[in-house]
Amino acid sequence: MFTLHSFEEIKENERSVIERLNYQSLILMENAANSCCNFILNLLDGNIADVKPLWMQEAIKTKLEKAIESFLANKSIAFLIGSSNNGADGIAIARKIALRLKNKVEVNILLLNDAKTDERKYQEHLLRDLKLENVNFFKFEEKVEDRFIKVFESPFIIDCITGIGLKAPLSESFTEKLTTIESNIKNDAFIISVDLPSGLCLKSEKILSSDVTLMLGELKQEFFLSELRKYSKTYVKLDIDLPFENQINLPQKQAINFYLLEMNDAFKILCKREFFTNKGNFGKTYVFANSLGTLGAAILAALTAFKTGIGYIYIVLPEEYELELKARYPNIITIGYNIKRLEDLYKTLLDSFKGKNENISALIGSGFGLKDDLFFEILEFLFKNRIKTVIDGDGLNIIANNFEKFQSINRLSNSSFIFTPHIAEFSRIYDSFLKNHDLPRSSNEKCNIEKCISIVENTPDCSILLKDYISAFVCKEDVYINEGCFDGYAKAGTGDFIAGLLSGFLANLTIKQSGALTLIMQDQLAFLIKSKKISSYSIKSEDLIELLDEVFSRLEYRNN
Repeated sequence: MFTLHSFEEIKENERSVIERLNYQSLILMENAANSCCNFILNLLDGNIADVKPLWMQEAIKTKLEKAIESFLANKSIAFLIGSSNNGADGIAIARKIALRLKNKVEVNILLLNDAKTDERKYQEHLLRDLKLENVNFFKFEEKVEDRFIKVFESPFIIDCITGIGLKAPLSESFTEKLTTIESNIKNDAFIISVDLPSGLCLKSEKILSSDVTLMLGELKQEFFLSELRKYSKTYVKLDIDLPFENQINLPQKQAINFYLLEMNDAFKILCKREFFTNKGNFGKTYVFANSLGTLGAAILAALTAFKTGIGYIYIVLPEEYELELKARYPNIITIGYNIKRLEDLYKTLLDSFKGKNENISALIGSGFGLKDDLFFEILEFLFKNRIKTVIDGDGLNIIANNFEKFQSINRLSNSSFIFTPHIAEFSRIYDSFLKNHDLPRSSNEKCNIEKCISIVENTPDCSILLKDYISAFVCKEDVYINEGCFDGYAKAGTGDFIAGLLSGFLANLTIKQSGALTLIMQDQLAFLIKSKKISSYSIKSEDLIELLDEVFSRLEYRNN
């Protein structure tokens, strides 16, 4: 698990360490340049072993191979240089590559602006004074002239325009510069961002996309927000020999911690099964269904939950559907109910619970249908009996239509629950939440994680697993983020799969453990699918359920 630090924290830490340990900023810049130079040279040899996420390596490998082929003929690398310290880093990297490769490569440097910082001025003067024959400086002009068109003909382009120093959206004139640059870069050029893709800010209208981002020192929190992560296919963390202080003095230190999850975290969470045990030791999950037309969603979720290691899986459904389900899915225990006699259902459920509520979880919403009164009545029963509950699909839309009623039910209990919306469902939930609480909209309208935090902080016992190309689990005090970026999840049924995975874990683990492990499993499945060369075009939810066998097998083997 890696802590994700905000831009503000990282900048303050650098200032603090420089003062306390008498570090020199230029020494740090040289360290960063050395790390970047070494990585780029390894990249020119086709080495992508350190690039993450692992399942995206194949996506950049083909493009990298083409760029290397062009490089062997073209023998040039281009640097896009900004006016501040990110530009200074870029010039330092360019100097080291030019000295290391000498006559083997032409280094073309495009200066977008005059230098604004002492470090940027120093690095430019230093490189110019060396008078290296293989280094060319160009100044950006609105019209791309023939004399510097060679910059954009380079097969490798290093983006060093803006970094974490960007405090506000780019100006209109600078946005136009990025647009001009973007329109002139060839489609097959391999783009490397130093520290961050230039312009990366939630409020920026233009962000320069890259194939890989070389993240210097600490992992940047903002980079992993799903709305921004799409601007870089992959990333790598590079050491610059700058310690991070545990106690740094920030004027407004964020009250919530951000973490990037990795596979090793699963070993700390996943329960080791004992040899001498029985099904009663591994908890129960109840999936509530109502609509025949969407019953498949509930079945998908239940089959997924059963794969998590729970002892019992139940589907609670109208009694007229019960017989057919029993015949087709013998591992699923059915509890039929008559909507006119719900007291009978509650008695059956209480007998089934047997007072061990800490090892019981429920999922309601997947395949439930839009039966508002029934949904709220069952939800109230679950909350009153302190059953840890996952709310998905139709349940989220029902709550979005009547958040006030949901709130009144929630106030009467202290039962933990988790929303599992995709982006569209979350938007509806958030709008309803704001109206109900009379709160202003988020200061950063594009940041869904920030919106999740607002809901969690103002709704008792609430956590949110936000399903997107980068998924996040938001709970009290902590936000967990996975590496994401897997297009195979972009189809119907995967949301029910994820909700089932979460509800199964929830029967035996804490809220935080369940959310974190669900995100890790998403990443591990993505890696497995890519390593097996299974097409994301054809992958379906049933395949994901079957692949869980192999993922758990790997985790169990490593855990033992």
